[in-house]
Amino acid sequence: MLSCLSPYGLFADSDPAYIKTLIDAFSGWDTDKDGVLGFDEFLQLWQHLGGDERARAAGLLPGDPMADEFKKYAKVESAGRLYLDKEAVRRMMEEHGFAPTTEYLEGVWKEVSTQPSST
Repeated sequence: MLSCLSPYGLFADSDPAYIKTLIDAFSGWDTDKDGVLGFDEFLQLWQHLGGDERARAAGLLPGDPMADEFKKYAKVESAGRLYLDKEAVRRMMEEHGFAPTTEYLEGVWKEVSTQPSST
């Protein structure tokens, strides 16, 4: 793997022993042993290293917009689970420019309440 980078001048000023250790560590993720990390292999390494969480914590990735919006209006029940009650749904809709009537909200609530839970 190191030899394929040398023509490009990469690692020219680096300690060869350190570079070999680094390449050996990454080569464990080269599951098809073709000498490079393919995209699928890279994704497995990224997940193993906590890539999304670490990048998000460092401000390099935006949060999940839907989850962030949900958390903005959610309440916490005693077990620590987040949920939206009727008033939270009303507030969310109003803050996004809608003017829901009580009748409309009751219809939405009835429909949502009959859906199977994903948790």
